[in-house]
Amino acid sequence: PGVVGNLSHGLRVINPGRLMLPLETWKDWDDPGPINQRVYGLFSSDGGQSWNEHALIADGVAENLYYWDVRVLPLANDRVLAFFWTHNFKTDQDLPIHQALSLDGGRTWSKPQSIGIAGQVCNFEDAGNGRVAMVYNRRYHEQPGIMALLSTDENGLRWDVDHQTTV
Repeated sequence: PGVVGNLSHGLRVINPGRLMLPLETWKDWDDPGPINQRVYGLFSSDGGQSWNEHALIADGVAENLYYWDVRVLPLANDRVLAFFWTHNFKTDQDLPIHQALSLDGGRTWSKPQSIGIAGQVCNFEDAGNGRVAMVYNRRYHEQPGIMALLSTDENGLRWDVDHQTTV
């Protein structure tokens, strides 16, 4: 009661027989209390018939952070990446895109950390050979646009901004 789920990304196949649905919590429209926004993963091992498992992916409330518009990317060896549009709700400022990593199929997650790229809603795909491709919205920038670039570190932390391109 009092918690609303926001689905900002679609269903992902984590591995054969395991589905993940990322969701962000919010509060009821008329709730006067503080927003306690968090990001969770819901899991199904029976083709989506039931969702009996969940995991906390990100919680920035104590640091005045919202991790919005989560995007999840399954990779080899049970690794899963999560990327977020990150916003400081006390200063009302966007921060660089943040990333969290799971090494166990989404059951546990690292603390989100900045990838050093100022941007908002983004999407990621496995480009093979340890590369991750990203397309993101660079809204509040001297040169705004939709940008595309690659990471070659297998975990999406370091990005080749020198060779990014405008989509």
